[in-house]
Formats: sequence, structure tokens, C-alpha cells
Amino acid sequence: MNNKYNKFIIQYKYVSNIFILISNFYYMKKYSDEEISLLSLQIGCTIRLERLRKGLSQEDLGLAIGSNSTMIGRIERAENVTAWQNLLKVSQELDINYDSLFLLKSKGHIILMVKECLSLETKLTTEKVNYYRKLEKSLLKI
Repeated sequence: MNNKYNKFIIQYKYVSNIFILISNFYYMKKYSDEEISLLSLQIGCTIRLERLRKGLSQEDLGLAIGSNSTMIGRIERAENVTAWQNLLKVSQELDINYDSLFLLKSKGHIILMVKECLSLETKLTTEKVNYYRKLEKSLLKI
């Protein structure tokens, strides 16, 4: 009986997560440049606050992630347009749920995406074919 209950809970959580993703996509807000700037400041403050709560210096955090204190400081101060900001703008333009970009899919699913990209290329050069082949091979090695 306990096993059945656990399976039900797991299935319920899975369905709940799917529902949340779908509803987030449906209600995804388009952020203005000003709002993205506010998000950048919010993210910087959040990172700084959590770093300080853990008693870490910018250098400690930078070393822990294989970077440096300069990069951590720039993120905390929202000094540069970072990759996440550009990624957010691209996802908004293409109507992609930003949150879903960070849910890891199976290797097989990613390989299928690579194959579909190859099939949709309109200006297919030898260089692009080689790129897609190399990408698929690297995915198979992981």
C-alpha cells in the first residue's frame, strides 16, 4: 500500500510541475528594459545577500565557481548586461518560457533537437553539417 501511495505522490508532483510550467508559459510577462534592469538589481542583491549570509567573500565565491571576484562584483552591482538578460530578451521574443530553459531534458531529446535544427537549416553549408555532426557526437559522449 505504501508503494502505491509513493507512486501516486510522484505522479502528482510530476503533473503539478507540468501544470506550473504550462501556466507560467501562458501567463509569462513580457518585461520592459526598465523591468529587466530592476531584475538585474534584484538578482545582484539576492546573490550578495546570500553570499554575505554564508560569510563568503567575492573572491571565495568566485573561486568556488571557477571564476573570480571581479565577475561576482559585477553581477552583484548589476554593472554589465549579462547573458541571462540577453537570454530573457531572446526567450520573450521567441515566446519560449524562460524557466523551461533550465529544466534539463534527456540526452535523447537534445539529440532530436539537434537533428531537427539540421533539418530546418535553409542555408546548409559543409561547415554547418560538420558542426551538427560534431555536436551530436559530443552529446553521445556525455
